[in-house]
Amino acid sequence: MSNNSNDSGSFVVGFIVGGLVGAAVALLLAPQTGEETRSDLLRKGVELRERGESALHEARLRAEELAAEASEWAKHTGEEVAKGARSKMHGKAADAEA
Repeated sequence: MSNNSNDSGSFVVGFIVGGLVGAAVALLLAPQTGEETRSDLLRKGVELRERGESALHEARLRAEELAAEASEWAKHTGEEVAKGARSKMHGKAADAEA
């Protein structure tokens, strides 16, 4: 479980850094006026923010899914442990009566 969250976090960081590097390279290699550059920066900034928000939303959904899975696993495991403990207690009680 921990490995998946690390992979998701690494992906988000890589995605953001890659977007920033790509935007910077595109701006440096494209000759245009200052006004066009500012317009492009604004547009790319908005796009990057939207992508980041989307990636964050997806990460939150995945975290909620993992939390629900962990909760269900813990509940199931707790029930199994309790069942085993009751079984052993009943077995010892039967042995004591014999």
